[in-house]
Amino acid sequence: MLFKVAICDDEEKDIQVIQRFLHIYEMQHDIDFEINTFQNSTKLLERYNILFLDVEMPKLSGLEVAAHIREIPDRMAKIVFVSNFPEYMQDSFNVEAFHYFPKPFLFEDFEKLLFRIIKSY
Repeated sequence: MLFKVAICDDEEKDIQVIQRFLHIYEMQHDIDFEINTFQNSTKLLERYNILFLDVEMPKLSGLEVAAHIREIPDRMAKIVFVSNFPEYMQDSFNVEAFHYFPKPFLFEDFEKLLFRIIKSY
């Protein structure tokens, strides 16, 4: 199965880390990801299987983007918030986030998270 993945973060270095981890996971687990990256949440319009959203971004926050996504009839998207701000974790429940992943990232934790996401499909 091909998983459509969006990464939306205003920090390019964090996008690159998530992309690198996704590519490593692809090679190790024979999974295919179609990855699109965004530094501006207003451009995130398509449907995706997995979304990695930064919470604090200019214009629309990750929480606002997730609320819009949850208005779409297809509610199967797995939303993972990535953030330096743990105080937003509680708010992520309001938009049915799959996980709240704190920065900085460790591949071992990322790999476990992806395994859970893929298993849920």
